[in-house]
Amino acid sequence: MIHALDRVAIATPCLPDAARAYAIVLGRSAREGEGSASFGLANVRLDLVADQTQRPGLAALAFAVDDLGGCARLLTRRRLPVERPLDPGSSTTSARLLADRQATYGVPIEILRAAARPRGAAVAGPARRRGDGRDGA
Repeated sequence: MIHALDRVAIATPCLPDAARAYAIVLGRSAREGEGSASFGLANVRLDLVADQTQRPGLAALAFAVDDLGGCARLLTRRRLPVERPLDPGSSTTSARLLADRQATYGVPIEILRAAARPRGAAVAGPARRRGDGRDGA
């Protein structure tokens, strides 16, 4: 069934400060987007998301599976409601499932077909050395 944790999203009220702190901890620079910063690691992507409306902390999880249909059937049998949304701007269903937020205690959980995972989409290179000894090297 689930074979990988694909992504962890963390909400932060101050995205620039959080991105700098994680860059130091992880030893790599972030790929910045509008309202987010992502760090690609060997086995998971860490997304920091700017959010002034909720408490800082866990904002979402995404898991990878090989058989999305089989996973949907199994989770339904286990009484975890899931939905398969339409792709934005399309009439086709997407290669992902969304778990019912009430059943996951408010944490958005997305389940992706492993083949549909964008390989290296958020992988950023190592942070540049600052030469002041604070880059973890």
